[in-house]
Amino acid sequence: MALLGCGTIARGTHMPAFRAAGQNRADFTVFASRSAQSAQAAAAEWGRGTTVAGWRQALDRDDVDAVDICAPNALHAELAIQAAAAGKHVLVEKPMATSLAEAQAMIDAAAAAGVILMPAHNLRFAQRSMAAARVVAAGQIGELIGVRASLEHTGPQDWAPGADWFFDRSRSGGGALLDLGVHLIDLIRAVTGEELESVTAMTRARPGYDDIDNAAEVGLLLSGGAIGTLRASWETTPAAGMGLTLVGTKGTLSISPQSAVLRPARGEACEIGLPPVVNPYALFADACAGRVPPPVTGRDGKAALAGVLAAYAAAASQAAVSVRQFSRDGSAPGPGPGGGQAGGMPAAG
Repeated sequence: MALLGCGTIARGTHMPAFRAAGQNRADFTVFASRSAQSAQAAAAEWGRGTTVAGWRQALDRDDVDAVDICAPNALHAELAIQAAAAGKHVLVEKPMATSLAEAQAMIDAAAAAGVILMPAHNLRFAQRSMAAARVVAAGQIGELIGVRASLEHTGPQDWAPGADWFFDRSRSGGGALLDLGVHLIDLIRAVTGEELESVTAMTRARPGYDDIDNAAEVGLLLSGGAIGTLRASWETTPAAGMGLTLVGTKGTLSISPQSAVLRPARGEACEIGLPPVVNPYALFADACAGRVPPPVTGRDGKAALAGVLAAYAAAASQAAVSVRQFSRDGSAPGPGPGGGQAGGMPAAG
């Protein structure tokens, strides 16, 4: 594999996960990054491999079967499409792209080349996430009627201090809602098996960055009729982590990184059993080798992105937006009374 982008997420999450998967599954042979220093540091941490000056040099190599794209968001589509054209399988960090047109172009390029395209939506593979999906599928909470989802921390400046591109919309594509909201929408889809029908939204601008949202509250309508909310925040101090609550006609299920509790309508609340640990990065390697189908597809990545971009459109128009219609043609209602701030974000407050 070639690692394209060797920053914090690559070295702190992707590399350790592939190391845990075992060298017999996947090995990084090439490292490329905007910063030569980052590429050299990643190669040193991996213990082997070659650093190259640019993405194209990595894609032209015969000792690269797949790429792991951890570059800034705005580069994802270009790199994935070039990699597919070179016959390389693609793992791409979320968000998959910054526009639906880019996401579809990535899907089309992978299909034309016959290669795997997998967005790195890892939250759905957490043990408690998979346990929750099993409980819902078994009908233990009954008909789903409500959803509450949140992912909150203190901002990328704290966990990735050098990644200033997060606050440049031309490179990031958005703020907290894009960064964290795609995780939550993918998690909701994976656990409930339902799609987003429509969204409403409010966003709060980051101080000093009028076109970057620091926090967002999104109202959700799911395809089965359940309603709910999603909160994505870079301004929560101390960091609140992740939470997902599913309200059903037979009970309520709540998961966090620390617990997974089912509260049935009758009987005592109980911790639900956890499945074995799953390493999605190992599954990507297995999918490239033809041993398993990819556990996350380009369609999944595009669906999560569509929900977020529809929410930005809803915040700008101050009206509900059909996610299905937005996915099809990118349209949204015009601004309601009071209008919306340019760039898709109403003024804070």
